[in-house]
Amino acid sequence: MVIQRLLIRAVKGRLQVIPVWQCLARNGAKVCRWSMSVDRKSGSESMTVDIATSGPHCTADIIATLGKAPLNMSVTPLPPAVVSDHGVLT
Repeated sequence: MVIQRLLIRAVKGRLQVIPVWQCLARNGAKVCRWSMSVDRKSGSESMTVDIATSGPHCTADIIATLGKAPLNMSVTPLPPAVVSDHGVLT
């Protein structure tokens, strides 16, 4: 199984978690793991999401949706990883 990690960033107060989850659900993303953090110095917020990819179009659609107005979040896809443990989704 191929896992794609997405790093979603926004300026202080602009990381909109509900639209992120709605976008992931609309695109059929199977979330394996996620985390959130705030940089105390800059105040920037970030969310890291690992998804079991169903193809490059799914990732491209997620990036396009979250990157456009009014959300204006920065989405960086990190290199995909191949995972043999099918229990990662449970």
